[in-house]
Order: sequence, then C-alpha cells, then structure tokens
Amino acid sequence: MVGLLDEPNARVQLSKSDDPKRKYAYTLEMIQIHNGERHVWIGVHSTSANRMVEQALTSRWFPELGEYDTVRREVKFAKNSRVDFVLTTNADDGSVAHEKYVEVKSVTLALEGADKSSHRCAVFPDTVSTRAQKHVTELTELLAPKKSTMTKGSNDEEQEVSTSKVSGTIIFLVQRDDCHEFAPSIQHDKKFAELCSVAAKNGIQLLAYACALEPNEINSCGAVRLLGPLPQQKTAS
Repeated sequence: MVGLLDEPNARVQLSKSDDPKRKYAYTLEMIQIHNGERHVWIGVHSTSANRMVEQALTSRWFPELGEYDTVRREVKFAKNSRVDFVLTTNADDGSVAHEKYVEVKSVTLALEGADKSSHRCAVFPDTVSTRAQKHVTELTELLAPKKSTMTKGSNDEEQEVSTSKVSGTIIFLVQRDDCHEFAPSIQHDKKFAELCSVAAKNGIQLLAYACALEPNEINSCGAVRLLGPLPQQKTAS
C-alpha cells in the first residue's frame, strides 16, 4: 500500500463477504490514484492476483511457460511451505515428465524515473518482506539442478549431467496499467533483490506481466485485461 494512500478521498472498490466469521464484511480490492498524468486503478488484494494468474494459466495465456497438461494450486513443498501453482506435463505413458513450480507476487508500487522522459518502473516489494525472501530461497534450493556423474570415453572423463524434472517461475503481476518496466526493488528490500538475481542465475524464470483493472460502477464485478509482459531491469533503487 506504499504510495497509494497519499490522496485524500480516493475512490475505492470493495467486495462484500457473507462469511459471518469475518471481522469485517468488506475487502478493499482496488484504489484509484493520480500518477501525475492520469487517474489509475490499482489492485491491492493479493489474493485477487492469484485468482487472475490462475485463470491465465488455465487459459494458457503465458506463452513463456510452454505447454503443460494440468494446473494445481497451493501445492505443499519444502518445509511447511506451499507454492502457488504446479504445472504438470505428462509423458505418453501417463507418468510425470515435468513439473513447473509457479510463485505469484502482486505488484502495486511504481517508481518514477529521474526525469519526465524516463519510464515508470513497477517494483516489488514495497517494504522488507521476509516471507517473499523465504519463498524465493526455498524455490531456488528446491529447483537447483540435481547433478549426477557419468563416465565418458576411454579416459574415464567424468561429466555432470542434469537429472532434474522440475523447473520454476516467479510471476510478478503488476496490478496497474501505467508502468513500462519492472524490477526487484533494492530500495525497499535489498536482500530480496539479491535473491532474485541468484534465482535467475540458477535457472528460475522471472516474468512480469501488467494488467488493467476496470471496476464496475454498480457492483464489485469488473473487468481485468492482461496487457502483456513488461521488460525487466535487474534491480531498481
């Protein structure tokens, strides 16, 4: 929510829950801000980001992820952790040929460039997030290439080959339509930015996608348009 509560009397979109056990009946879904050029709706409910990504996954809207057969959500892995989604590709005999672990991060904050000609950059996180650090670390450790050795040629030369059937992706869903690029934020969480760099070097795929939110003025149902991938910078400070 950093940078989103600076304007008084900002317009918001709420959803209502009928769950009697909830402390509050309403959930803040979106908030409208002025970015210096125009008004922009920004999605602030992280659970909504997962729902949007799930729909995109089941609809095969991310070409970077390749082909897969099934989508599972909230799959347990590592120690007391769950990954948001697992995409499974099956072999002809029905066995599992490959699994891709997908973690989703909801992005709301944007940093302005040094001058008017600079692009607005979406960044994550907006504060130190030990939870996000933990997710990236566990994903990197779990999916680090597993190696085995083999003997080749008369000189008994040993060569390492990968035996892993898993891969990993982190999808940063930018819930605003006014950004031109994305980067992990050194300014807000240097350790997370460094962990993302390590993850990428270990083969973890980092994707950033922007979406445009179009709330309905009458009820909580609105439209979300997936705009496409954003160019990525290594870090933003």
